[in-house]
Amino acid sequence: MTSPAPAATGVPLAVDLDGTLVKSDMLMESLVAVLKRAPWLALALPFWLARGRPALKGALARRADIDVTVLPFDQNVLAELRRARAAGRPLVLATASDESIARRIADHLGIFDAVLASDGRTNLKREAKAAALVARYGEAGFDYVGEDGHDVPVWAHAREAYVVGSNAAIAARLEMLGKPVHPIERRKPGARALVKGVRAYQWAKNLLVFVPLLTAHVYLEPASLAASILAFIAFSLVASSVYLVNDLADLEDDRRHPTKRARPLASGE
Repeated sequence: MTSPAPAATGVPLAVDLDGTLVKSDMLMESLVAVLKRAPWLALALPFWLARGRPALKGALARRADIDVTVLPFDQNVLAELRRARAAGRPLVLATASDESIARRIADHLGIFDAVLASDGRTNLKREAKAAALVARYGEAGFDYVGEDGHDVPVWAHAREAYVVGSNAAIAARLEMLGKPVHPIERRKPGARALVKGVRAYQWAKNLLVFVPLLTAHVYLEPASLAASILAFIAFSLVASSVYLVNDLADLEDDRRHPTKRARPLASGE
């Protein structure tokens, strides 16, 4: 990827929310917040979804009490947006998240001139987002910040592409489109984040399932050894699932904590 000269002052810079400005997904955040407060609403999810994905997002957003001040914002993206604003460029939050959540985030950050979002009827994603931006700013009348394959249809109609993180497949598609590219650095979450999230170091205590093999002197019997290995795996995965569910339930509390906010789910890693 190459980074061209700074864009001309006045060209709007639109930015995606989920996975780009915020290293999380607001639909999942809303779902977790709603089910934590009212688990019985899980029964309503199929009915909301039957009305369409935008309706589901709206129903969850109306019931979710999300503290947007502690969301895992990507500081590199924020820095790029603030540089653009300082240069006199209008900033647009263009997201498939529900409008009510998008506006709360925009109000919190205080840097956006406009918000384009899903409204309960239209899911503002991919081609729909591109059409909304083109309708407002014209073909190639805006630049766009995104990070995954869903953003390619928007970049296709943008003047220049701002790409968060390094992705060879996206780089190849943008090269085919002939778009100038501004890379925005983001470290890829590695295996360490997964190991930390599932608390793999806690699996050591499950080695106790092998004790009966030793005390019964059957550790050389294939069937007994296989059963113990299976038990070890099962206990470990069940324990990890409990840790993950607990971390989801405690997202906002962890984000307010000086050390727990670095946990993989809370930090967006």
